[in-house]
Amino acid sequence: MILRRMRWHVKGIRGAMITTQARSPFTVSRPGKASASATDAELIERIAAADTQAMRALTARYNARVFRYVLRMVNDRTLAEDLVSETFFEVWHMATDSSSAPRS
Repeated sequence: MILRRMRWHVKGIRGAMITTQARSPFTVSRPGKASASATDAELIERIAAADTQAMRALTARYNARVFRYVLRMVNDRTLAEDLVSETFFEVWHMATDSSSAPRS
């Protein structure tokens, strides 16, 4: 459900996005207080503008919950960690990708 909402927010703002240069979301140390209080939609909009602080805040907010969900599905801690990392990586790319074509 969480991922479905994140994808919905990403798809909703993708059409109005300006081309941005994709940067790694993991280059900033910690999300600020403003990021922690932002709504999911606000974070996704900021991620679309390649805001690494917003990506860190979104990851911090949902990482544990998504990890527990995936771990229940695959029952393998290492695989679950990899899948969660790939999931957030895909959120970053979907939000910062200026093309309207879905990623495969």
